[in-house]
Amino acid sequence: MAAAFHRFMAKENPGVDGIWLAETYMWFRQVAKDVCDELFGHEAIWHGTNYTYTFPRFGNSRILVYSYEKLQRMQGKTAGWYTIDEHQNVGRDAYNEVIQRCSDDRVLQPMGLIEGLPEVGVWADDLAESLGDKCAHFTEIDLEVNAAHVHPEFLVNLQTLDPEEYARRKEGKKPTPQGTVFKTFVPKQWDPGAPNEQGNLVRWTYTKKMPLYIDIDFGSLKLGCTVSQGWGEREVVIDEHNLDNANTQDLCAYLQERYVSRAQATLSPRDPRKVIDMFCCDPAGNSVQTAEGITDIRILREFFPDVEIRYTFKSRLRSKTASARLCKARMLNQRGERLTLMDVDCYERGIKDTRTGKDYTKKKRGRSLALSWLRLQYPENAQGIALKEEPVICPIDSHAYDAWRYGQTNRHGDAQGSVTQFTAR
Repeated sequence: MAAAFHRFMAKENPGVDGIWLAETYMWFRQVAKDVCDELFGHEAIWHGTNYTYTFPRFGNSRILVYSYEKLQRMQGKTAGWYTIDEHQNVGRDAYNEVIQRCSDDRVLQPMGLIEGLPEVGVWADDLAESLGDKCAHFTEIDLEVNAAHVHPEFLVNLQTLDPEEYARRKEGKKPTPQGTVFKTFVPKQWDPGAPNEQGNLVRWTYTKKMPLYIDIDFGSLKLGCTVSQGWGEREVVIDEHNLDNANTQDLCAYLQERYVSRAQATLSPRDPRKVIDMFCCDPAGNSVQTAEGITDIRILREFFPDVEIRYTFKSRLRSKTASARLCKARMLNQRGERLTLMDVDCYERGIKDTRTGKDYTKKKRGRSLALSWLRLQYPENAQGIALKEEPVICPIDSHAYDAWRYGQTNRHGDAQGSVTQFTAR
């Protein structure tokens, strides 16, 4: 498509240059050059030393090929149009640099073409949304002409998205979701043989041999804390400790009465406490000072010095939009798999929580992860129009959800193409 776009623009704008920004020069040689040679035929002359096509037939218009690895080589150039290939592998700085070069006033209608795979949360999607009607945004991947050029493994990976997100990517649309965030959460017994595995509830017995994770949202007076056990690809939420009118010190003391590190459990095999393998939390706990002047994560380390504490500073992982998509995919993906389950007893305790107090209302009594899954909504205006793609921040329901979200992000976020940073044991 990029080659055809360049030929069209060169023909319509004689004597004007266009910029083709590739991920690397090697990518251009291996992927694009043969296509260009076939399409351009004898109309264009290839200058291999400076990666330029010249169209004598079109007033010597040129296509100037540049590499993202060497953006600085573009400095001083003036062009009338541009293309950016493989946007999922380049940064927003590529667009910022190219758009500065497109200032040739001889072009009747300046245009740009940005191509790439429909990855989750890439800058090109945000750009398309910000430009609104000025941008034609289409990434439909199941058309025969597109699917033939998409790696089969990528199509398989798309199946790991939640059904709503999969449909949006497949159709090349990006409408803002509305209503309940976790529409696919079904409080029924999990059945691996049923369509979409029927539900997210399972009767679970704590097993010491399986990894146990505690995920924490360090809140102000209201803390969120969920407990899960790893079960292959799946995780089962088996308990939660959402304390009111408490601080990090209180929560850690509370947890220390109920959980012990695996190293300590080995030394004391008769210890009745459950064995904890990992904490996941918000990185703000490592940078925001508490009233005592000590970070929340440092307090957690003092109580559990030999347990891994994992968190991330990666903006893509911390994004509420991207992490909500990941959590929804863990609830139910396009393959019909439910990778997040909840113990039946934990669910029943959660929905029966009717505590009241500051921030609670008649409609929102109680605080638990189960209630968060049932109640969290996307924001809408008075006319019912969706506003943005991240759940409404709620002083009641957000804490347990955020705690669980931090766990999903830090343990499974790498699947979305980002690297998780974590503290040493």
